Amino acid sequence: MSKLLSPNWKVVRLSDVATIGAGDPAPQGKHYYEGGAYFFVRTQDVGRVKRSRKFQGTKDKVNHKAVKEKGLRLWPKGTTLIPKSGASTLLNNRVCLSEPAYVSSHLATVIPKDNILSLFLYYNLCQLDVRRLLRNPGYPSLSIEDLGSVRIPLPPIQEQEMISSSLDSIDNMIEKTENIIAKTEQLREAQLHELLTRGVPGYHEEWIEISDSATPPPNWRIVKLGDIAEVQKGTSFTSKDLVPGDIPVIAGGREPAYYHKYFNRPSNMITISASGAASGYVSFHREPIFATDCTTVFSKSELSITNYIYYFLKHSQNEIYRLRTGSALPHLYPRDIARFKVILPPLKEQILIAGYLDIVSEVIDQHRLVVYRQSKLRYALLHELLTRRSPDNCSD
Repeated sequence: MSKLLSPNWKVVRLSDVATIGAGDPAPQGKHYYEGGAYFFVRTQDVGRVKRSRKFQGTKDKVNHKAVKEKGLRLWPKGTTLIPKSGASTLLNNRVCLSEPAYVSSHLATVIPKDNILSLFLYYNLCQLDVRRLLRNPGYPSLSIEDLGSVRIPLPPIQEQEMISSSLDSIDNMIEKTENIIAKTEQLREAQLHELLTRGVPGYHEEWIEISDSATPPPNWRIVKLGDIAEVQKGTSFTSKDLVPGDIPVIAGGREPAYYHKYFNRPSNMITISASGAASGYVSFHREPIFATDCTTVFSKSELSITNYIYYFLKHSQNEIYRLRTGSALPHLYPRDIARFKVILPPLKEQILIAGYLDIVSEVIDQHRLVVYRQSKLRYALLHELLTRRSPDNCSD
């Protein structure tokens, strides 16, 4: 690294520019959280946002009793938190506190010293893959000593400010786009409810005046999903069947991995996660591959279209997951999904309903593409700025 850096940059150990420690064991007992007024950061709070340079807000708050009796340490604004034990260590999530907070012992704490800016330190740590530091990935645990031995570039303060400002500007753009996505998704949810309970505007005006909104329009039918759609278990495959690419591979509730496929599947399909107590979701993908812990659904009837079925199932997601059986590991079976009742308008109205919702979905997808491109730009800029070449060392 040092051969590529500008002459006035140094390469230092993390422990030279930061104080590294860990949080405190979480207080046990509801009485330590009743009337809680102080943020207590757990690994799941970090996992919820994954990366954040302005982290605030937690699920739990501790009270003064917990702070006093358990001797909890208040970590200052600007502290970067990194999961250091358990499976969450493998995810490379990290956040920088935007306000003081108490912290769980499962999180490493990195406090900048005077010669490094907190935001520049956070961005440096975003470059770090902590999986390289784990001595036994089968039992993930990140030691404070190993974290402190990490070597990072250290430019003068003025350059730290410039680099941090550049990266912060991109993060601001990403946040603004994500806010647009969130608001558009709220709009779609409102449209979704209205269209699937009241129908297309202008089609049922007389019925709407006398309806109680709990009853579907009179010419809509109620059918079993299995009567209008193929409901099947996903495909069994191994890593030998796949190579990295751009086709989504969906496995129970997890984010999709992307591969090229060696076998064909229908292009319009719905996938429903089958396993996990809280990881289930309904999603629509083009030309995907599905693992066996997913159930696939696509229209087989001239009376329905897949897009309408997708939106109806999305609208009914909570009801679908009430069909899960098993207490230790709740599971959703295709046979139960096939018996789920679907409200089915005439085909023409299905097309109009799906069309309305597709327009909003397309807007959301376009903004997600913008976020994806902005994130790629951020990653490239992050790498370039933190490995800045000296003009004297560049041959091009």
